[in-house]
Amino acid sequence: MSVGLTFETYSSLVNRLPNQSKHLNLLIFLAIYAVGLSVYSFMFDTFEGGRDNYAHFFISKYSWKYPRLLLDHWGKPAFTLVSSPFAQIGIRSVVIMNVILSAFTGYILFKTAIKTYTISSAFAGCLLLLFSPYFFVISASAMTEMMASTVIALVLYFVANKRFTAASIVFSSLVLIRTETFVFYPLIIAFFIYHKKYTDIPYLFLFPTLYTIAGFFYYNDPLWLISKSPYRGSVDVYGTGSILHFVKNLPVLIGWPFLLILTASILWFIVNRIQKKKLKEEPLLLLANGLWMLHLAAHSYAYWRGGHASMGLLRVLVPVIPAMAMVATAGIHHMLRKPRCLKSQLRGKIALMVLSMAQIAQPWIHLPIPYRYDEADKAMLAALDWYQQHNSSERKLYYYDLLIPYYLNLNPFDTTVCVEKFDFKEPSFNGENMVLYDTRFGAIEGMSNPKDFLYHPNLQLIQYFAPKITEKTFNGSDYEIFLFKTLNEKNSVDNIRTLDSLKTHKYKNKIPLFSNPFFAYGQDEFFEIFNADISEMISGKTFNILHINAKLRNLSRTDGLGFCISVEQGGEIKEFMSFPMDEWIDKRYRDQLLSGFNGFILKIFIWNQQKKTVEIEFDKLEVSLAEKIY
Repeated sequence: MSVGLTFETYSSLVNRLPNQSKHLNLLIFLAIYAVGLSVYSFMFDTFEGGRDNYAHFFISKYSWKYPRLLLDHWGKPAFTLVSSPFAQIGIRSVVIMNVILSAFTGYILFKTAIKTYTISSAFAGCLLLLFSPYFFVISASAMTEMMASTVIALVLYFVANKRFTAASIVFSSLVLIRTETFVFYPLIIAFFIYHKKYTDIPYLFLFPTLYTIAGFFYYNDPLWLISKSPYRGSVDVYGTGSILHFVKNLPVLIGWPFLLILTASILWFIVNRIQKKKLKEEPLLLLANGLWMLHLAAHSYAYWRGGHASMGLLRVLVPVIPAMAMVATAGIHHMLRKPRCLKSQLRGKIALMVLSMAQIAQPWIHLPIPYRYDEADKAMLAALDWYQQHNSSERKLYYYDLLIPYYLNLNPFDTTVCVEKFDFKEPSFNGENMVLYDTRFGAIEGMSNPKDFLYHPNLQLIQYFAPKITEKTFNGSDYEIFLFKTLNEKNSVDNIRTLDSLKTHKYKNKIPLFSNPFFAYGQDEFFEIFNADISEMISGKTFNILHINAKLRNLSRTDGLGFCISVEQGGEIKEFMSFPMDEWIDKRYRDQLLSGFNGFILKIFIWNQQKKTVEIEFDKLEVSLAEKIY
């Protein structure tokens, strides 16, 4: 007589366990996940979403002092209301709130799946969700996408349990958390009509109606949720891109294992439809697929078309990842049931385990976490440290970058202390105050450039900061920070000369390597500028960058020409850098990071890749090693 326990018998026994036993291991896992991610989030210098994290934090924090902020369209009214108690403690508390929401979203997905599917399938779906790269990093942020994903998970849960009134009420809050989710309304209304839940349709508009009434008394506009929309960005500012941008980046958004399972699940679903095999959970899966596909299509169109403040950011798709996970969970369950022999079932289980373990690693494979301050951020922090040391707190500060009031612990809504997004065209700034202009946010938020400030009659440049190595901004310009003092009378100091002097003093302990005019003509593949073993020259010296200062007089053509830097040590190329020659047409200097070498051969040359005739002439070409400070 056999006493062996077959796979089918074991699964049957497990699925008969009490609900508490079924969920206990998951609850323990989610508790570990939440605590672990909360602790891990403290290793982040900054968060996914960049400065928008500070904007949401400020709106939530000061909504208790300025109630109008509870109706701030950009801040997302529902998110502001829920996050405001956490924000009183600090931005890290808002991050922990999102971590808790992410764990709760995983639990809701599990609860939805366990109603129809096996424990192993539901748990695998939960893993796919929690360790989707962008879901993971948004969990460790102060952004709104996580709350939106929780709402979508709850809607699917209530629909699965036939609680349509609850689903419609919860859904009605979604547009107050992520504005673009208004595109879901035709889909969800059609879904309710299909199920003949006509009386529940008005509840889909409950929270927008309540906020419309509340906002009417402040804005005196019954359509303020539409008219006050902040998403009318210029294509010139936000750019545009391929309509397939989001599709191509799905592996980064959710990870390869998740994408593989999701694709297989959709194909399986299509095959079943063709074979006319009816699933009892089919309406739920149609809704889940409709939600994430519609969201993907809407953002793809907005980014391709331009003009809708879309920058192609992948995080905007985070709200629908629970819907994608629901579809993947269904696929896991049904595909594992297909094999008819124990051997193939075990293979399926092993494959699922391998994919689940691979999914856990996806955030670290696709994203540079934990996020650290980049060189531009470090330059800004250096500027703020200098500002704190040299300026009185009585002066008003004009700025564009939201890191500034956060780091200086200023109330950004108190215009007697600081002013954001000011008009640089003002003839006067009313007294001796300070202006901290950066080329990243000043260009986007202020639609300005450094010349607008350097030539402003009432601004005097007093300090300048830049990254140790050149970093580009969104519009392609170099990242720079300028600190000005406002004057009541016309500035008598030449800001351009001051700027040249300040830039010079950023280079310490200069080691000159080459300083001559340069001329080259011909069809040679390589034109050598510098080639020497500089080990003795740098012995005992401190440096971190290679500084090149050049003035180009003539460049007969630009195609196929590269300005190259090669660092060699012991016959091995340690570092190679190349950039187009045409950069020197409107650029005077370039810094390249060089560190960690005790002695090396440095080669600088022009690479004529096409071996066409070319004439190159520099009036000045200076190369030096230096220790650059911010």
